[in-house]
Amino acid sequence: MKAIPVIDLLAGKAVHARGGQRHAYRPLETRGCPDGDAVALAEYYVLEFGFDRLYVADLDAIQGHGHQFDLVERLAEVVPIGTIWVDAGVRHREDLANLGRIRGICPVIGSERLVDPALATRSGLDVPVILSLDFTKDGFLGPAALQQETLLWSRETILMDISRTGSSRGPNLARLANHQRRAPSVQWFVAGGIRDAKDLAALQKHGAAGALLATSLHDGRITRAEIAALTDGH
Repeated sequence: MKAIPVIDLLAGKAVHARGGQRHAYRPLETRGCPDGDAVALAEYYVLEFGFDRLYVADLDAIQGHGHQFDLVERLAEVVPIGTIWVDAGVRHREDLANLGRIRGICPVIGSERLVDPALATRSGLDVPVILSLDFTKDGFLGPAALQQETLLWSRETILMDISRTGSSRGPNLARLANHQRRAPSVQWFVAGGIRDAKDLAALQKHGAAGALLATSLHDGRITRAEIAALTDGH
């Protein structure tokens, strides 16, 4: 199983995401991220934990408030080429084309903002595209067809529980099991609520391909040794 660290960007800073309440997000103040320095955080993830992939959410773009492509490009220089997944609020083909021009990234299409579901399988790009099926406590966010039609799901797909981010609720194993039954060939990456190594072990046992991590890395509940213990986790 692959563990992937998360960097949430807001107004040029790495912020601590909690429960989808984006108006309340504040710059990170941790050992690896002084004053919300996103590049320092990326370097910390690579040097301290040995990660070779990053997931970046451009929250400005996701909320329709411009984008942070210059900062994303700087983050892409920290990890091997093609190993940074970037969600920048793609809605239409033009948005995806603009995101795809950033060298060395893998675009993520989040269902939360997407208008054209067909982009998930017909992106028109020469690089793979990752779909993120986004949920809150109220249910699925995005076009209904994207949740109903399994053929629209990418080979690697994220199950993103926005309401669980930064929480201690644990990952949604029932949702993972449901989507695995519907599309057993998809490699599922789970995001939201992952607390510690026990949660990682549970996800691995249930066949998840990977997990997206943030809070549990910032507060030290998951260590480098525990990451390295995962299959393909370092």
